[in-house]
Amino acid sequence: MGIRRIAKIVNKSKTAIHYWTIKFRESLNYKTERKERRCITIDETKIRVNNTWYFIYAAIDADTKELIGMKAYTTLDFVR
Repeated sequence: MGIRRIAKIVNKSKTAIHYWTIKFRESLNYKTERKERRCITIDETKIRVNNTWYFIYAAIDADTKELIGMKAYTTLDFVR
């Protein structure tokens, strides 16, 4: 989801959303190198913001509990 869309949803400026994403990224221990993993767990949750439902998926390393990736969708038909 892009910064403009998020800014519209939460009624904040694009600059504020940009700074929030930078702070959030710094709080994660995010590394870009690939590594072997024994097992990956996918978690799904559904939240409502301003009467719109969002489906959020997170990939987590089952052994280390490390967050591998996250993605939000407005519909369940994201697989094409």
